[in-house]
Amino acid sequence: MRSDLKLMKQAGISTARFIARFAGISVRGFPILKDVHSPIGENEHAWMPRDSFAKLPPRGATISFVADITDYGRDDGSSDLTLCNPRCLEILP
Repeated sequence: MRSDLKLMKQAGISTARFIARFAGISVRGFPILKDVHSPIGENEHAWMPRDSFAKLPPRGATISFVADITDYGRDDGSSDLTLCNPRCLEILP
């Protein structure tokens, strides 16, 4: 997912629609997405910030949402890109 987000950000895309399967919450409290489809490809997984969803979708649900591509700082001082501010959430059949 990291490379797709980097390519989209470099192309000036800061917001996009994604489709993914909600896999639950990690041990550290992060929402985990599997089989993530971005506008430029498909990825195995993505993590989102802890406070991403006001109401969590059911585990295993395929969801569609719009999210911002944002820089964030890691605990070790490095930086990366993530999806944040999800909105227009739909649970797909």
